[in-house]
Amino acid sequence: AAFDQKVMEQVLKQNNMGASIVKFASGNKTVYRSSFLSGSESCISDLVKDGGVKTIVNLYGGEIENQNALAIKERGLLQKSGGDLYVNILNYDYKFSKNPKETIFKKIKIIIKQIEMSEGNVLIHCYGGVHRTGIVYGVIQKCINKLPIETVIQEYKCHTAYENSEKVGGYESENEVVIREFPCDGL
Repeated sequence: AAFDQKVMEQVLKQNNMGASIVKFASGNKTVYRSSFLSGSESCISDLVKDGGVKTIVNLYGGEIENQNALAIKERGLLQKSGGDLYVNILNYDYKFSKNPKETIFKKIKIIIKQIEMSEGNVLIHCYGGVHRTGIVYGVIQKCINKLPIETVIQEYKCHTAYENSEKVGGYESENEVVIREFPCDGL
């Protein structure tokens, strides 16, 4: 419980935000990324009113006890601000030790299709906005926006607070492997 509280305080202080215009075949939309924003009503309101966000896609399905309460609060803030849809993506685990690569790749394709098919601009996040979000966002940048892979990896590292090989922040090499090896066909 103490760990959950400490993590939640950090997440609510550090929103780890970013955004990019994504050039989907169905049309361009801005995809925002962050951590949970349930502690920031004004941020959600601004994203809806000024950023055109209609949908939040929550990629978090981990073990933090407070996740359901955070999601309920965030959904309420989205609706209060005039947003339309709150999607909880279930069973998205990005670890090769828990899932075969093909299973992870299939789930990422489903998530990206959900983002593309959602009305308006979209906010995606997991708990801290680093791992699950970083992978999906990296794949979008690589496969849809066609950014050079080294640019994509640098952006991923930036959001993990990676400085160098001795100060890695939240960087996980396995996440980089998923981004690098993800097959872009079918998106």
